[in-house]
Amino acid sequence: MGYILILGAGTETGKILANKYASKGYDLYLADKTTEELETTKESINEEYGVDVQTLKFDVTEFYNHRNLYMSLNPEPGGVICAIDYKGDPKRAQRWIPWRNGAGHPPHHRRDQMQNQGSS
Repeated sequence: MGYILILGAGTETGKILANKYASKGYDLYLADKTTEELETTKESINEEYGVDVQTLKFDVTEFYNHRNLYMSLNPEPGGVICAIDYKGDPKRAQRWIPWRNGAGHPPHHRRDQMQNQGSS
């Protein structure tokens, strides 16, 4: 069936998705910032579903490595799933998303409104 790359595979969502795709017969590339926990997931998936599982170290904040990670995969994955979550200060994260705190609409919504006003 081919490989699926799951970024953020150490998150609860990532683990659930890894099990779901493995149950359908997909081989997996599991990528996360730390690989220690991925090894446990790899072993349990291997035991239960018998698919190939490879673990990869991936830090989403290291933008210069995104291409290198993808280009290193052989065979190339048939799909990529992003299950990365934010592990940090939630108040700080919310400052970057002002529309979530009732301060209007998401940025793309405002941009669309501005484009529509210019075309009238």
